[in-house]
Amino acid sequence: MGNLAEDVTFLGYGCDLVHGTLLRPSERGVRHAVIVLGDAFGLSDHFRDVAQRLAHAGYTALALDIFSRTGPPEAKPVAADLRTITAFLNRLSDPQVLGDIRSAVAWLRRRPDGSGRVACIGFCLGGLYTQMALATQGGPDVGVDFYGRLRYTALSATKPVHPLDRAPETRGPLLALFGAQDPVIPRAHVEGLRRALAKSGHPCQVHVYSEAGHAFFDDSRADHFRPRVAADAWKRTLSWLAQHLGVAESATDLARRRA
Repeated sequence: MGNLAEDVTFLGYGCDLVHGTLLRPSERGVRHAVIVLGDAFGLSDHFRDVAQRLAHAGYTALALDIFSRTGPPEAKPVAADLRTITAFLNRLSDPQVLGDIRSAVAWLRRRPDGSGRVACIGFCLGGLYTQMALATQGGPDVGVDFYGRLRYTALSATKPVHPLDRAPETRGPLLALFGAQDPVIPRAHVEGLRRALAKSGHPCQVHVYSEAGHAFFDDSRADHFRPRVAADAWKRTLSWLAQHLGVAESATDLARRRA
């Protein structure tokens, strides 16, 4: 059976319109949902493909556009553009993005084909927001954070709290995956996350791949992609979702259970 794909729009933070791409199995059934959050360069085909993979695994997957209001930064991360990109991202409001994620969670929970259970998977910038969303009321039930930054260079009105400082408030199971060679996320910050999550009272895991750096899962970036590591990380992700979110029910399974 194939997957169904559609562009969707719903009300986000401040009643602004938020966009995304929804992918789901074509067979009718009650599905758990997973929100996919991309990196600092927006909702690319790579992250739509991640949502496609989740739909193949039996979930309803929403690839959410974090930059619905502004569009993503225009440039790719080359040295001449880093200052401009950093300034752009520093203006991105954490309360706004987290509000959009809460709206996405509520929208997915209201769907007639939804089980009411929602997870969130994020990469880089999306990983940062996955971790913080799991520490907020009305957020997802389960999270998977791929190499999300843990501390900001400086706090501001748009970045009022370091992601790491929210970790003790985590409200559900979180799997966090990092590369030991990541120049953006020091190992000391990762170990700080491990200690902070231990205070949350929820099952959480932090795994560090010694041979990987940043963006090791992104197969559209040959200089960062690590196939073996990515395959292991995806296996861990699906296992985490199955264990803590649950497996989907097809229409056949649902009818059999209700008989």
